[in-house]
Amino acid sequence: MVMPSTTYTATRLKAELLGVLDTVARSGEAVTVTKHGRPIARIVPIDDDVQLTGSVAFNVPDDELIAPLDETWHAETA
Repeated sequence: MVMPSTTYTATRLKAELLGVLDTVARSGEAVTVTKHGRPIARIVPIDDDVQLTGSVAFNVPDDELIAPLDETWHAETA
């Protein structure tokens, strides 16, 4: 089931963001954000049942990720 989306202008959202986030979390309803009358973003509740473990595929072996670069570098102090 697709729930209807409430629309906020970017200006109104800026003023009411914390309340909008609370409403989205509580109601599960998405909010569409517009700028100059055009939709630019959507705020949606997070599905707590979604598991992210294993959702990323690495194309580099772990050994290569943690291997030293064999390059000398110096941190500058201010």
